[in-house]
Amino acid sequence: MSSQRRHPKIHIVGEGVIYANPLPQLRSRKAYFPNLAMLEDGSWLAAFALGDAMESADQTTALCQSRDEGKSWQAAGFLIAKEDRGHFSDSAKLTRVKNHQVAALGYRFDRSDPEKPIGNPATGGLLPDQVFFCVSQDDGGHWSAPQVINTTFMGPVEASAPITVLSGGAWVSPIANFPRWDGDVQEGLHGRLLRSDDAGETWTDEAVTMRFPGKHTAIWEQRLCEYLPGLLVVIAWLEDLKTGQGLNNHIALSPDGGRHFHPPMDTGIHGQAASVAPLGCGLVLSLHAMRRQVEEIGILATVTDLSNGTWETQTQSMIWRPRAFAPNSAIPGVFSAVRFGQPSALHLTDNRYIVVFWCEEDGEASVRYITLDILM
Repeated sequence: MSSQRRHPKIHIVGEGVIYANPLPQLRSRKAYFPNLAMLEDGSWLAAFALGDAMESADQTTALCQSRDEGKSWQAAGFLIAKEDRGHFSDSAKLTRVKNHQVAALGYRFDRSDPEKPIGNPATGGLLPDQVFFCVSQDDGGHWSAPQVINTTFMGPVEASAPITVLSGGAWVSPIANFPRWDGDVQEGLHGRLLRSDDAGETWTDEAVTMRFPGKHTAIWEQRLCEYLPGLLVVIAWLEDLKTGQGLNNHIALSPDGGRHFHPPMDTGIHGQAASVAPLGCGLVLSLHAMRRQVEEIGILATVTDLSNGTWETQTQSMIWRPRAFAPNSAIPGVFSAVRFGQPSALHLTDNRYIVVFWCEEDGEASVRYITLDILM
């Protein structure tokens, strides 16, 4: 394919708030880990984890809807009915998979002991959890109870990415494993691709997305898109848990619709949470949370060409910067710098995309959006 250099431009054309605690003086309501789906009627449905704190036992997936292109947002209830939550805290992402059908994929942690956080500060391990999905047949008005998806991982599993519907019809989403509560990872840390070829009736996870030598490199918050028919890219936030070193964002390409992945490739971008969205012609919009060991803190956007099987950035722009940024010394290790994150993009019309993310400022965690025009 052609490697002709393009000169795209990234323009910010709008921004706003999807959710912020309306009465912080009365109660704690912190919002994290959002994503956005466009419904059949053109309205936007947002999902995000809402609770007292980032790892609170009451955290669950809340929904908000906008019918006026983000000018106003109305609460749309919760993904999981209270009677179906049990002793779990949950977080899920939305995808409109067909007409009025919306699917939510996520993971939920066992909070039988509400005094335990999700992460064990002594070992870096996590509580036991389940991968699950819910389905709505009426644009998110009503949802099925959570349906558990079994994976081949032996310990806790991260399922923080939405379902992607491939051009061939398969539902896919990258997942990865965490250390168990005691810190053990018998099988080594790596990523896999969750796949359903029958619209969620059955699932497999045979394909490995990323694995690094030594088996101690964490593959966090993977995101995926199909950048050309049958060609997939996965991007991830990587941390070497043995040395404590943060690595650049890496990608892995699949030439066969996610059945196999090539070895990971360095993007040269020292970001953490990241995502990719297709722009057409082999181009992707990538988003990177730049939080540690970088000259400029914020969300970096790039237009990058993958058409030759390499990471060739055409342009990049810092699209959001925090008003002030300081690590939270009360939170251990790498997570002290996690004050914003999980940026993702949804194509609206023509050259317009909407980016959603969470950020914590003045002690409050809110969900925000930025509207971009990508001009080629």
